[in-house]
Amino acid sequence: MNARTNPGPGRRRYQRCLAALAVLAVGLGALQVIAAEPVSAAPGDITEFALSSGNSPVRITAGTDGNLWFTEHKADPIGRITPTGTITEFTTGITPDSRPTMITAGPDGNLWFTESVADRIGRITPTGAVTEYTTGITPDSVPDGITTGPDGNLWFTEAVANRIGRITPTGTVTEYTTGIAPGSSPTAITAGPDGNLWFTETVTDRIGRITPTGTVTEFAAGITAGGGPLDITAGPDGNVWFTKFTENNGGLLGRITPDGTVTEYGTGPNSLPTGITAGPDGNMWFTERTGNQIGRLEMSPQVSLNPASHDFGEQSLANTSDPQQFTLTNNSTTRLTVRDASISGANPGDFAISDDQCSGTTVRPAHHNTCTISVTFTPTAAGPRSATLTVPDDAPGSPHTAALTGTGTPAASAVQLSTSPNPSTFGDPVSLTAHVTTAAPVAPTGTVTFTDGATSLGTAVLDGTATLTTSALHGGQRQITATYSGDTNLLTSSTTTGQQVNAAATTLTARPAQLVVQLPGPSGLRLSARLTVTRTGTPAAGQPVTMRVNGTTACTATTTSDGVATCIAPLIYLLGITLHGYTATYPGSPDYQPATGHAGLLG
Repeated sequence: MNARTNPGPGRRRYQRCLAALAVLAVGLGALQVIAAEPVSAAPGDITEFALSSGNSPVRITAGTDGNLWFTEHKADPIGRITPTGTITEFTTGITPDSRPTMITAGPDGNLWFTESVADRIGRITPTGAVTEYTTGITPDSVPDGITTGPDGNLWFTEAVANRIGRITPTGTVTEYTTGIAPGSSPTAITAGPDGNLWFTETVTDRIGRITPTGTVTEFAAGITAGGGPLDITAGPDGNVWFTKFTENNGGLLGRITPDGTVTEYGTGPNSLPTGITAGPDGNMWFTERTGNQIGRLEMSPQVSLNPASHDFGEQSLANTSDPQQFTLTNNSTTRLTVRDASISGANPGDFAISDDQCSGTTVRPAHHNTCTISVTFTPTAAGPRSATLTVPDDAPGSPHTAALTGTGTPAASAVQLSTSPNPSTFGDPVSLTAHVTTAAPVAPTGTVTFTDGATSLGTAVLDGTATLTTSALHGGQRQITATYSGDTNLLTSSTTTGQQVNAAATTLTARPAQLVVQLPGPSGLRLSARLTVTRTGTPAAGQPVTMRVNGTTACTATTTSDGVATCIAPLIYLLGITLHGYTATYPGSPDYQPATGHAGLLG
């Protein structure tokens, strides 16, 4: 592909620029990619980028993705060109022979275009997915121009029906006719710097203006008769620019101020400039339908904001990065008046201007032709974060912007744990309450797991605090740990606190000894005692009990689920029990206090 520079109004010279051509597949809907080297040009020069397919580019607009998007008539593709000249073309999802005509960046971040033959309005995402709308559009009206209005809707022209249409981002259409000259053939339309919509009337050589409420005014003074105004756009200089097509297949670029003053510029023979738009680089971009090229008009003065983007990398929530400095450079020959810089976009609260030497200042040309702005990054949520630094001024291409990106990483958290009551008694309920805090500007979510040493006590959902009530704490000095699970924005954390669990008082009730005679088999004395928690009367199971006669152990047993321990003592203890009875003894444990009971012989 060839990239060439023709003399513009500001420079009379012909500059030849090299570019590389590469054709490669880019997935469904993409026909080809044509790559170009960056082209260096002076203010006033025109640089042209050729299309290899011969598809005849028609209209062009600046997309929200930082590229230029254009329509092509012959094969119905939608094209995309980067500010350095790399071209991609898409066709999938577009009705064959629908003739995509005008295209604009929509309020929803997508590109919207008219299909003049099919009487449709199309929408294409920055990745190439297409949707088409027909409901509410007059048949055979030939939709032509389209633009995003100040009311957040899309406005379009109907060249044959002599109407101005409005379509919402969800597809609802309204049409206007009052005030439009019959047979004027409204063609292109744009949002002007005055808050109204401006459109060309190709047949009657007029420029029209329609307010968001539908009031139309038409202008004709200063426009060459028979020139046929075609495309129109708001320029970076505060004026409205439009293209013309003359009878000898030449071409003009025109500029109209908000008060109606017109200036025209030649673009060279046989170029037929049709579409025009202000590019994200501060230059004017246009299509050359006959020349099968995309053109770029270098604007002056030249003002740049560098770097054009900065990635702050990973930063934990609530922590602030080191400042990144951005430099606004005035390479023009006139003074630059800078207005207030600001941060907007997806996550503006995550980025802050920490030092501003630009806002409200005048940057002189030549020496000391720069000013600086420093920005810091303090993520408020985990994951990718982005915003835009915007510096408005009085230069073409204003406002100048820089993309801000960074990644928030989870912040530290801390757990405070309390227990109640402390100390407690074995078997009684204890409430464990965890409160999670963080320095990050987020509310902790997730769960808290409570453990007693290595033993899990349970998990509770965190809702400001997490509370678990348990009666499973054994006696002694316990180490209770609360572990916070963490969430998207916060790291896990834990804390441990001591809980004193006192042994519960017990009562051991001995029952009278019974003589057991078993024939055949051994005979003896059945000794039995029941162990219970004194306060509640609850049986204490699994506890050892010793039966003693005159201080001598006669037998031992373990309490069952009903708290009863029973064993058979030899008959040798019959006299001792008859005379003095026997004593049941429970030695106690970390959970239960010791207890004794005494009984004699039954009967």
